[in-house]
Amino acid sequence: MRLISRKGQRNNKGSIYIFTLKMEQDDDMWNLYNLVTKGDFIQGKITRKVSLEKTLGTERKNLTVVIRVEEMEYDPEANIVRIKGKNASENKFIQVGQFQSMDIYSYSVVTLIKKYWDEAYEERLKMATDPACFSDLAVVLMEEGISHLFLVAKSATYLKSKIEHY
Repeated sequence: MRLISRKGQRNNKGSIYIFTLKMEQDDDMWNLYNLVTKGDFIQGKITRKVSLEKTLGTERKNLTVVIRVEEMEYDPEANIVRIKGKNASENKFIQVGQFQSMDIYSYSVVTLIKKYWDEAYEERLKMATDPACFSDLAVVLMEEGISHLFLVAKSATYLKSKIEHY
């Protein structure tokens, strides 16, 4: 999981924590499932069949929605997280308060909006986004005049350091 952005805001109603995350490996779905709780908001892209005004037909549209989370499911075999809840954003095709679901797959980008954040969530986010926490192996490759340090995880390899000596 890659943390694209992170914001914390305080106002007269309390605090809001906003995280934009990109799912990059299989374990990211499990980590996201454990970060999201009922009452959180999640923004992402969905595909929805909508009625066309000019004709009597329907069409599939890609939409960006914000859902207030009421229910979550994690399917380890399909490696998806399904979020169910009510639409919380103004949209031409979906009314505010209308029920909507969102399937989150690998390589999806979502924005998680939380009102409550504690050390357990912070630790989970660190574990999910820091390659040093989820790497299975560290590898040092050395040649004459250059060396590389890699962290190897289940589905990716990360270059952590490169040292050149002339």
